[in-house]
Amino acid sequence: MHSDNLLLLDEMGQVDAREAGEMSYLLANGLGKVRAARSGLAKPALRFRVLFLSTGEIGLADKNAEAGKGTKAGMEVRLADLPSDAGAGLGAFEDLHDHENADAFSRALREQTGRFYGALLRAFLAILAGRWGRDPATFPDTLRDRAGELLRAWLMEIPGAGGQVRSVGFRFALVGLAGELATEAALTGWAPRAAAEAARKCFLAWLAERGTEGAREDAQAVAQLRAFIAANGAARFDVWADAPTSDAAQVDPAESALPPSERFRTMKRAGWRRWEVGEGGRMHWRYYLTAEGFNEALAGLAPKDARRTLVTAGYLIRPSSGADADRGNTATVYTVPGVGKVRLYLISGTILASEEGAD
Repeated sequence: MHSDNLLLLDEMGQVDAREAGEMSYLLANGLGKVRAARSGLAKPALRFRVLFLSTGEIGLADKNAEAGKGTKAGMEVRLADLPSDAGAGLGAFEDLHDHENADAFSRALREQTGRFYGALLRAFLAILAGRWGRDPATFPDTLRDRAGELLRAWLMEIPGAGGQVRSVGFRFALVGLAGELATEAALTGWAPRAAAEAARKCFLAWLAERGTEGAREDAQAVAQLRAFIAANGAARFDVWADAPTSDAAQVDPAESALPPSERFRTMKRAGWRRWEVGEGGRMHWRYYLTAEGFNEALAGLAPKDARRTLVTAGYLIRPSSGADADRGNTATVYTVPGVGKVRLYLISGTILASEEGAD
């Protein structure tokens, strides 16, 4: 019913939290679930092509969290969350157009759109179909080129934009282009470039809400490892001490002052933590994660890509010498007091002090 059209979904909050992420994949990929027929063979899957919008008081990541599930980058790219506050102190509006307040303007919009609807869209589609009919070979390319020009202009403000950002940005550019084409056809009464500028603002608002210009998985790798260490510090990381002394280079002074009865007992050990000289000559904890602990911290991410991201960010410290260093490995064998030789990942304690690139 909505193929090649716009599907408007009301209130994301009403969706089953267990289905929200999969819904974004199904709708955006244009392929329904594969189901079995009575014969046991697979039924032909429903195929469709649709753009969709949904309202909601919470975003996709919050909805997934209700079900205890993470949000993958592919979900965020397919269902782009936009904040409803336009930043003008008027809620979702930037301009009340001579109305007393936002509520009055909202009621006026509901009244007018309930009376007048559809006519401009039919006129717009007729104009597009006419232009396509006169030039079927090049008109689609002309539209793509114009949308690409808009996106390139926007990306000049975002020099580090990755592929995911560009993919979402192109959809916003298509919306902006549609508004510009309608304006050129004298259907809107808007000033030239107004539609494109509105789409640009929405795109930048999405990007600000997303929090990173690069691949989402890169930001997730740092965020997940930081959250894992912060949540499990004393509970799952044994203190590494070369000898049972009060040597300040081995134990955090704040912890060494605690009587033994008040110290934490490590459960389900994920690794060790060591109070030592780190980056910049400062004393802080360094974390030595076992392979199991490291994989648990980065669950749901591509391990190779996550390790590369953490090395580039300076949080995962590669071995500096030996066979592992020669092979480019990110973990190496350490001799842990009282345990013996264990292959561990060394994590800089600065990961806890660094948030959004600020040390």
